[in-house]
Amino acid sequence: MILEEFNEKKHDLNKIAEMIFLVDEETFLKVFKDKDKAILAIKEKIIIENKVINQHSQSNTIRYILLDGNNDKNKDTKINKDNDKNALGMILVCVGKKESLLSSIIFLLKNLSLKNAIKFIYIDLMDYMVLSNWNKEDTYLAELAVNKNYQGKGYGQLLLNKTLEIAKNNNSPRLVLDVDIKKERPKKIYEIFGFKVFNKKIDNIFAKNRGMYNMEYIIN
Repeated sequence: MILEEFNEKKHDLNKIAEMIFLVDEETFLKVFKDKDKAILAIKEKIIIENKVINQHSQSNTIRYILLDGNNDKNKDTKINKDNDKNALGMILVCVGKKESLLSSIIFLLKNLSLKNAIKFIYIDLMDYMVLSNWNKEDTYLAELAVNKNYQGKGYGQLLLNKTLEIAKNNNSPRLVLDVDIKKERPKKIYEIFGFKVFNKKIDNIFAKNRGMYNMEYIIN
């Protein structure tokens, strides 16, 4: 297996956007009202974010794509037919200081179409109410998604191991992530891996009863 930084010219942007959509399908449908519209907006946002990452070598946010690294042995798979370089899953990892809500809002307004910027700002406001706070020394796993054609094959566990490896390489004392309070199965998987809940947040303002378990894996 290979984990490499996302490249919009190499990887299938449609597949990546769909994986991101499925991570928080309920929220995206609430805001965009339609799956296809949500995925188009996610694609726009990914492209802009990737340009910023490429322009700033010191960016603390990187999107990684998991590849199987063995095209020859998988010629008959749907993934190869779609020519998406065997993308099995993806993670979005933040190392360092958490971006402020104001900075995120300014970025969205400057770089996205106004319609999509407003929708993503609304999502950011909802997230602000429930997502973890972390220290600048920590590593934060913002997204983990597995291609729907390859779920249940252990790739989520592999992505977690890769993320932990990134955190250790950056000498982070903690790996932090968030789990929807409605999704007990992922929470149990993270607990088996070694994560523990350190906080629980509920949004009763922007999205009634939307909530997250804030979880941490202590490294040092």
